[in-house]
Amino acid sequence: MSASEMIRTQKAIMRKKMQEKLKSFLSCGNAVSASETICRKFLDSDAYKNSRTVLLYMSLPAEPDVSSVIRQALSDGKKVCVPKTFLDTNRMDFFYLDDTKELSAQLEYGAFHIREPKPFLEKVPDGDLFPDKSVMLVPGLAFSEDGNRLGRGKGFYDRYIALIPENASVTLCGLCFSFQISADIPVETHDRRLDMVLTD
Repeated sequence: MSASEMIRTQKAIMRKKMQEKLKSFLSCGNAVSASETICRKFLDSDAYKNSRTVLLYMSLPAEPDVSSVIRQALSDGKKVCVPKTFLDTNRMDFFYLDDTKELSAQLEYGAFHIREPKPFLEKVPDGDLFPDKSVMLVPGLAFSEDGNRLGRGKGFYDRYIALIPENASVTLCGLCFSFQISADIPVETHDRRLDMVLTD
């Protein structure tokens, strides 16, 4: 078995273990209060306060709920963006929300039964035109305190983050429940370390 195959096997084992832990955690009913704590920490952070644009994920039941961040960021006059996945190309793009319209009028259920932006919304440019002074909330199954991340295995965030220029002023911020912090996250050469990780 090659080194890369060994890492992929380690990731698969870790994903399965973490999914079991998440299932047990969600059954206890503590996710709502933990999500509120995580969101407060983010909103109090310099990364949020100094940002002009906030790129967020639309939460799955097993992820910290960031809907309060969406509302607060819009209220604070920041540009707020949410992702859409394109399964035919394995690509993910972000789209700006319109602060003049109700959120429910801008979202629809898409891939993986996750709410996604409707087609009329403006796409966030990538490459050199990526928005200045941005912060991106990145979901995952497990994180290390120094910013390594274990995703769900589809690679959507890895591919999107790889398109962001290295000189872009963007802060990559992982959010997770406290038990999802692990000292040893297996990483491959294409895995990009996040700038910060916040937990409850």
